[in-house]
Amino acid sequence: MKEALLRIGTGYYHPDHVQITLSHRIKQYNIIGQLGRAGKSSKPSKALFSNPHVAKDSSEGIRNTFVDVKASKAYTGGTKDAGHSAVIDSKGHIWLTGCDRWQQLGLGASTNGASGYTWERLWQESFQRNDFLLDFIKSKSGKTSSDNSTLIRDVAIGGDHTLVLASNQKDVYSFGKGAEGQLGIVSKPFVSCPTLAKELSIKESDDRKIGAVCAIRHCSFTLDEGGHVMKRSGKCRLDKDWIKNAIKDCIESAAVDGLLPKRDEQNSNEQ
Repeated sequence: MKEALLRIGTGYYHPDHVQITLSHRIKQYNIIGQLGRAGKSSKPSKALFSNPHVAKDSSEGIRNTFVDVKASKAYTGGTKDAGHSAVIDSKGHIWLTGCDRWQQLGLGASTNGASGYTWERLWQESFQRNDFLLDFIKSKSGKTSSDNSTLIRDVAIGGDHTLVLASNQKDVYSFGKGAEGQLGIVSKPFVSCPTLAKELSIKESDDRKIGAVCAIRHCSFTLDEGGHVMKRSGKCRLDKDWIKNAIKDCIESAAVDGLLPKRDEQNSNEQ
């Protein structure tokens, strides 16, 4: 019996075997490991997850030691020339792969800018677990539990940046390229490690909640629980059809994930 691939934003994945392929609409292939494996084929195939407990020996290079991971959610994005992907596993860990030229995988350092960022390589051909991001979210939320399953609500993959919405539906974290302001950081750093995006986040005292996040090329959006744009940051042109279509896709994907009401429910609520 043929296994079904579940739709996830601009790609597909199988929750047990973590098969990921990008849609042809994006015209993006596995050029730099964004499907979690080496090779240029975009056909569905099992993605690889590097063992986070195996030390990297510089004299031997990166060891090809992998672990089995069951995905609960997966996200893909980028441009035709570059891209990266993220997976949330069944235990709440976040894994990233693909292009890391602008720190969009959030690996390697706790300081902004290229200085101090310890790239193992400019891209990854297998998923890498980002424990720093989860520890950072825990420190901001005051959580000390080892349970990671309730830390992240949503992830969005932009052209060269990543957005993560915390489960409190208030805090948005961003990392990657930010020269256009797409990270939601006032100083607009050229690149940044995982940081609280104050221009996209909302205060704890705010009665509203963020339902989902969207990252489109050099632009970032937050959506309320009804699917309406709350905040935006970066190079965003709402009068452009491609932006409108991308927001529509983001809303539909969030609805599939159960983060937003489905379109018929939205329409009935607005009447």
